[in-house]
Amino acid sequence: MKKSLLTLFALGMAVVSYSQFTIVSADMPSVGNIIVRQSDTLSVFFPGAAGSGVLWDFTAAIAHEPETTFVVAPSTTPFASDYPTSNLAFTRDNNNFMFLTNSPSGLTVQGLGGNYITGNDVLAFNPELTMYEFPLAYNDNMSDNYAVELETDGSSFGVYKIKFKRSGTVEDTVDGYGTLKTPYGTYEALRVKRHEVAIDSVFIKYLSDLEPWSLFYDSNAPMITYSWLTKEEKLPTVEMTMNATGDTAATFVFSTSIGTFSIEEENYTQAIVAPNPANDLTSIYLPYSITVEKTQFRLTDIHGKVVQSRFVMSGNRIDVHLDALPSGVYIYYIEGGPLPITGKLIKN
Repeated sequence: MKKSLLTLFALGMAVVSYSQFTIVSADMPSVGNIIVRQSDTLSVFFPGAAGSGVLWDFTAAIAHEPETTFVVAPSTTPFASDYPTSNLAFTRDNNNFMFLTNSPSGLTVQGLGGNYITGNDVLAFNPELTMYEFPLAYNDNMSDNYAVELETDGSSFGVYKIKFKRSGTVEDTVDGYGTLKTPYGTYEALRVKRHEVAIDSVFIKYLSDLEPWSLFYDSNAPMITYSWLTKEEKLPTVEMTMNATGDTAATFVFSTSIGTFSIEEENYTQAIVAPNPANDLTSIYLPYSITVEKTQFRLTDIHGKVVQSRFVMSGNRIDVHLDALPSGVYIYYIEGGPLPITGKLIKN
């Protein structure tokens, strides 16, 4: 009897310890973060078990395609007036933005701005999409509805007007707590399983506003996504979208470093190097106010010897391959654009 009581007590303490790990508003991205993740496009992954005390081991993941997310102040974007209550904006290319609000009660998506359908589009969510409710803990559940639409001129398609609409439902379950391993670290993590059903529709007015909208196209796209949330990485440390049968991952994204890179000023005018220090590859991100056209990139060692030199014709990211260079400190120069830029990077 004594042994049974002790066993029950130990199990009870284990449940308490699992429930104490929570994700809160402070664990989400903040303005000034640069979050570097990688997509593994070749390996086959499975989501693994649900439950408490689980070990999810993804150390075999390979970095194939980088995905870098900048977190900027909405007021610094071209869509500031469209999202006056948002306090975060995510962008990967400084042209297209996702606007969010992070509060003690949750993280919500308010809309998008950029070249999504017709160019310079504003796609406000109504109702908004809830990403997470805080505090988030093992065994929590959440459901939400969202909708977004865009109405535009249809003359290029031979009609009067076109309306694009997406409406959806999401159901979240925090179905796991335990230890997450990737090639870049070991983490205490919660796993969120999201089942989403999205309906994409296209409506047409053929001749004038006097006629009702006619449904032209309709599709139903169910999707299951697993996200592993940790306190270190801001965005999900691992994110897995399942294939149509739901048994293996169709897409697999993971963070490539513990922590984030910070921009010292919101309206930054200097380039950002991430990762830095680096092993074989790093990237220089130019200020998004700069359009690079036939800009010269040079990389020298600390003695001034040029080790790389080339012209960059377009874009705002310069990838720098370091695998052929010895370890040390290097100086980069970006010249010919609106603003000459120089800085330091380190090869491990």
